[in-house]
Amino acid sequence: MDMINPLPKGTSVIVKIFTDTDFFEAYGTVVYSHPNLGIGVTFRDVNPFYSTMLKKWLLAAMQAKRHVEEADTLGVKESWNTTIGDATLTYSTEGVVGRGFNHNCEIKRSDQTTRLPAIQTTDRLTRDEVEKRFAPTVLKHTLLK
Repeated sequence: MDMINPLPKGTSVIVKIFTDTDFFEAYGTVVYSHPNLGIGVTFRDVNPFYSTMLKKWLLAAMQAKRHVEEADTLGVKESWNTTIGDATLTYSTEGVVGRGFNHNCEIKRSDQTTRLPAIQTTDRLTRDEVEKRFAPTVLKHTLLK
């Protein structure tokens, strides 16, 4: 667990983890402590209900990681649309982790299509990040016309 001022090794703790829909609680003991980094905890006497919940979360995390790793190996190609006024914007992201990504935006208005200069990054951007990067140019071509 991340902590700037971690508890000392051997300290007894109660760990509570909440999600929007689930809850986990267990008694534990600090097994290692690193200043400015955090602690490692081993759980004791975990209620079977909470043990099942923790296993469910860990399985979901492993499956999500496997899915991302498979996508990274195969590459990422994604596109989505949004509308501003009478303009349809098509955003796309394509690339492979470790090689880089191209992020594109195309604006279609009636019979006119404008392709904005691509944004290249070393890391994959989220959809929100892509849209924010293109926002100033999109505004010039949509709302300000």
